[in-house]
This record gives sequence, C-alpha cells and structure tokens, in this order.
Amino acid sequence: MRIIHPKRLGRESGQAAVEFALILPLLVLLLVGVVQVGAILSAALTLQMAAAEGARVAIVGASNTQIVAQVDGVAADLPASELTVTITPSGARLAGTNVTVSVSYQAPVLFGTLAGLWGSTIPVSGSATMGME
Repeated sequence: MRIIHPKRLGRESGQAAVEFALILPLLVLLLVGVVQVGAILSAALTLQMAAAEGARVAIVGASNTQIVAQVDGVAADLPASELTVTITPSGARLAGTNVTVSVSYQAPVLFGTLAGLWGSTIPVSGSATMGME
C-alpha cells in the first residue's frame, strides 16, 4: 500500500487547469468547424431544393423570369442578390427535351479563424434536370 504525502498533493493543484487550457483551443476550433460545415450543408440542401423546384416549374412551360422567381422563393433564407441561376436551354424549350436549372452561391465563412483555411467564401451549388412535358 502506498502512502501519499501531503506535500505531493500540493504540487499537483493546477494540473487540471493547465491541461484544460491546452485542450480548450482545439475544442473551440472543432466546434467552430462543425458549425461552419453545418451552415455549408444547409446552404447546399437549400440550393438543391431550389434547383429542383425551378426545374419543376420550367418543365410546364414557365418563362425564365418565373423560374428565377421560383428559385428565389424556395431559397428565401439565402440572399437572392447573391444567387446565380443558370437555365439550360435558356431560349425556347421543346417537348421531350431536358431542361437543367443550376443555382450557385458563395457561402460566407462564419468565423474569421477558418477564413485563413478556405478564404472568405466557399462555393456551393445545386442542379436539377427534368424532361419537358
């Protein structure tokens, strides 16, 4: 059986605080990264749904203006001025052909800590192709 002397206990009083101080920056960086990835995935899902809705409206004969309005409506939580909507073909669409709606967005980096890794924005896009009726 070991006997611990009171003098040894006094020397280890700040050990947990030092270990916590060493690990805390890594934990904060991990948490910030998880939040950033979540924001990017949310934007990507929104763009994919917006592109699908735009393609759905396009296949029933909507104009390009109506398609863009539909995309903007679905992606309402993203700034409409920063969305880029591409419709292919952009002109007359014939029955039996495919129409593709692509939506892209530059997602901002939420935390300055991560801006050094990725830059100030991260490109995110969504695309959908459907056959004209």
